[in-house]
Amino acid sequence: MSINYTNNFAWDTPSVLPNYPDIASQARALRYANTRAGLDNELFGMYMNDDFIAKADAWKQRHGGKAKYREMVPGDDFDLADDGSALYYADWDVVGIMFRNWKPSQSHNVSVQGTSGKTSYFLSFGYNHEEGVMAFNPDDMKKYNATVNITNDLTDWLQIGGRFSYSDKKYTEPNTMRDTYTYLWRWGSFFGPYGTYQGVDMRNDIAYRKQAGDDTTQDSYTRLGAFLKATVVKGLTLNADFTYNI
Repeated sequence: MSINYTNNFAWDTPSVLPNYPDIASQARALRYANTRAGLDNELFGMYMNDDFIAKADAWKQRHGGKAKYREMVPGDDFDLADDGSALYYADWDVVGIMFRNWKPSQSHNVSVQGTSGKTSYFLSFGYNHEEGVMAFNPDDMKKYNATVNITNDLTDWLQIGGRFSYSDKKYTEPNTMRDTYTYLWRWGSFFGPYGTYQGVDMRNDIAYRKQAGDDTTQDSYTRLGAFLKATVVKGLTLNADFTYNI
């Protein structure tokens, strides 16, 4: 009898991800597109005018780069009007905030094989676990599988055997009721906004993912099989197989 164990631990990172230019460039591009289409130069009440572009340029001069996930500062990252409306002009690091630098995965497999008299056997058990690329409430996938094969030589002309295989996969993701990847690239890096105000996340994909319930998909598969192999006469072999799937 021999026993083998193998494993693999991996950390994946994307080679290339899209990203946004600075806010002023985004605003000018949106303004050109709206002008060409004959539309108002606004985005949900925020007008991409010279005043907005000036605020975005001033923010860039003060901070020098994109903002990480942090508490937002009124008057520095956004302006809050008396009626509750806001003008957001901070440039958030969407890629750095929303995506993990490395996503982990692991796999394990144990197999046992050998013979006992006229019986040979093989057993294998496996486990795989992989997490998603999002930094907040990432997807999760677990998979289990098992295989058993047994063969017995009843006589020198008759062989019988049985096979069993089982697989179970469970995939869990946050049920945000919208696609995170679509909304990340839809409005601009200022629109999230991807910070907190008074310790509370804004209405963005961070909040959606944090507060979402789990959406779980589970698939199980079982296969049972038996076979018979009979050497009737020299040069003539009879094979019979039966398989049942659950």
